[in-house]
Amino acid sequence: MRPVGASPPAYVTTRPPHGGPVRPAAYRGRVDSARGSRALAVAVYTLLRVGLFAAVWLVLELLTPVSGVWAIVAAILMSGAISLIALDRQRGAVGTVAAGFFGRINDRIEASARAEDVDDEVTPGPEASGQAEGEPQHEAVDQE
Repeated sequence: MRPVGASPPAYVTTRPPHGGPVRPAAYRGRVDSARGSRALAVAVYTLLRVGLFAAVWLVLELLTPVSGVWAIVAAILMSGAISLIALDRQRGAVGTVAAGFFGRINDRIEASARAEDVDDEVTPGPEASGQAEGEPQHEAVDQE
């Protein structure tokens, strides 16, 4: 018998709450759905920025005397200014995704540094015995 509140073993199958197909308990889809929502936030923001740029560029080309490279430059500047106001919520979501991504990288770096520190404390290197790294443990005697 399993204790109350313990999760089922990995080989037990569970039915998702939405009534979908039966999947092994080890595959719950949480990682994939989180990764998908992060990718969706970045994709939505990118598509909105590109769409806003295209709309501003089209308006400049069709309704003003500005055209060519100057229309592209003006569209970049104007769509950037508009997106600061209009796409604030989407930019915040992308910022959260980026902060999480770089936060996980920093956590891995810190964990690696802590592991190195523990390894250095457990196994002293040649410097602890007074020997420099790469230096022979005995000195050669010159033979004449």
